[in-house]
Amino acid sequence: GFRAESPEVFEGGAYVPLQTSGRHAERLVAFARIADGHVAVAVAPRLVAPLLRDGGTIDWDDTTVSLPSARAWRDVLSGRGLGTREGQITAAELLADFPVALLGGTA
Repeated sequence: GFRAESPEVFEGGAYVPLQTSGRHAERLVAFARIADGHVAVAVAPRLVAPLLRDGGTIDWDDTTVSLPSARAWRDVLSGRGLGTREGQITAAELLADFPVALLGGTA
């Protein structure tokens, strides 16, 4: 459904790698596609077995992703709205509901 709502982002949007920071920054892959005032952000973890705690949760510690400017963000997979702190969002918040994140935003 998200792809159908914003086809310009997926068909010809500019690819923008996103900066990750914090203790486990190298364990995230994050990028945005931007077109006509619409933004899609994909975030996926990598090589996380050493971070697993009892119960299968991951301790992301202080790891964050820098998001492009947008008025509002929503997690497309869960439907929840997300807040950022000065353009930063924690990996723990991004990956709280699913093991990957797909965000939609408007610039």
